[in-house]
Amino acid sequence: MPMETKLDRRQFVRRIGGTALAAGLGGSLLSACGSSDADSGASGGSGGSGEIGGTVTAMAWGSYLDAGVLRPFTGRHGVKIANQRLATNEEIFSRLKAGGLGKIDLATPNIAYTEQLVRAGLLQPIDFDRLRNADLMVPAMKDAIRTAGTVDGKAYAIPVAWGFDGMVYNTTKLKTAPTSWRDILRPELKGKVLLPEGPGPTFEIWPAVLGYDMTTLTKPQLAEVTDYVIKLKKTQVRTITGDPSDMAQLLSTGDIWVTGSGTWFGTSALVNQRNADEAKSIIPSDGGSTWIDTYVIARDAPNLDATYALIDFMLSTAAQTAMADSSGNATVNEAAIARVDSSNVALYGYRGDNIGGGAAPIFQYPQPDKGFTTPTDWNDAWARIAAA
Repeated sequence: MPMETKLDRRQFVRRIGGTALAAGLGGSLLSACGSSDADSGASGGSGGSGEIGGTVTAMAWGSYLDAGVLRPFTGRHGVKIANQRLATNEEIFSRLKAGGLGKIDLATPNIAYTEQLVRAGLLQPIDFDRLRNADLMVPAMKDAIRTAGTVDGKAYAIPVAWGFDGMVYNTTKLKTAPTSWRDILRPELKGKVLLPEGPGPTFEIWPAVLGYDMTTLTKPQLAEVTDYVIKLKKTQVRTITGDPSDMAQLLSTGDIWVTGSGTWFGTSALVNQRNADEAKSIIPSDGGSTWIDTYVIARDAPNLDATYALIDFMLSTAAQTAMADSSGNATVNEAAIARVDSSNVALYGYRGDNIGGGAAPIFQYPQPDKGFTTPTDWNDAWARIAAA
């Protein structure tokens, strides 16, 4: 059975620049942790009160440096935040390479980009002795640090939020609910499919549909997947966009009935708040994907004390609870699970095996220098699809 959720208009939440999820992949509910925060959840990330000062210059999705969530920290420690908002993960590379090193402290990439950023010489390892609230993370996030967030034995990324990518469809128009990604090839969906823009949403989904693993995808397999998606585009797809608001508008008016690759689950909330057609988000039987966004520290970051204090605060139970409730993302803090709004728990479930496992594995690129495809290969393949 696919994993699904339908979001009430009153539960509308928005995540800038990413995607999110639902519950129901099975497993037992994670128990709330009894540990206390290093900062008691409301002071600074350094473990106490006192002036730290300085300015943390960041490149972050807006919800990860929300002024309301940060107010107890900035007020107590005198730290200012200068955030250059991200539009894409790729901007982290370009801005750091174009004079950002030595000026920028913090960024919030998807964990899949960790190794690329490290190999480009853009990050410094994380000093976990300065992040006591990292101990409060759910086990799946600690595992993600060891796997996707570690390069050559050193950890460079620490999760701040997570969620799921899946399929969103118009329940008003589509009376027979889809259960597989292959269902979008049904004749009645010709010209009714929206293809989310970019290699990530495409290749986090379609390799698995054709029986391949995105983390070991070879060039012949990528070519086969690309040809399949090109066929899908030519026969079924009406338009391509990466803007959740555009997706919601087209789904709400019935111009589009279903999305054709990885889509933030919260898109259905954007649809349902419009008082038009209704939408539902599912993880189809042939899979979805889990995204994990992280904090990373730039090489030569000029304000390390303030940066570590900020990260530690944002990992605290109080900050994670506030951020989950305000942004709609899933919390990485185990104790916060018992404190977040019930609508958040209804969305994510917080079962141990549904965080980056089962039908929605963590989005990752193949390991470099192993003979598999590279991010450049994925970009080139997407360019073929876009041009077809």
